[in-house]
Formats: sequence, structure tokens, C-alpha cells
Amino acid sequence: MLRMQNEVETAQTTLSQLQKEHQELAHRVQLMRPDSLDPDLLEEKSRQLLDYSKPNEIVVLTPPESNQDISQRSK
Repeated sequence: MLRMQNEVETAQTTLSQLQKEHQELAHRVQLMRPDSLDPDLLEEKSRQLLDYSKPNEIVVLTPPESNQDISQRSK
């Protein structure tokens, strides 16, 4: 019984974290919809995808992440 209660608590914690992440992602998606496009978010994403920076910004280059680093981080 105790083991099952611990599993339920763990599952509830995981569910809570996933619900929060879902809400954040849903909000970001809403900001990118054509009828409510956020100009700041559009600029951020386009600059990120195109590797653009403003003239007065300092750019710090970092080595690309390996697939192994990314897969370990998602666990």
C-alpha cells in the first residue's frame, strides 16, 4: 500500500509539471497565431533562426550540443 501511495504521489508530481509545461507551450503558441502575433516573440524567433543580431549586441559563440547531451537533458 505504501509503495502504491508513493507511486501515486510521483505520478501526481509528474502530471503537475507536465500540465505547467503544457500551459506555457500553449501560451507561446497563442502568441504566434496570426490574429494575436506578438512582435517581440516574432523578432526573437526570427533572429534566433536566422542568426541575426543587432549592431550593439555582444554575441557569445558556444560549441554546438551533441545529440547525446540533448537526450540526457530531456530525461
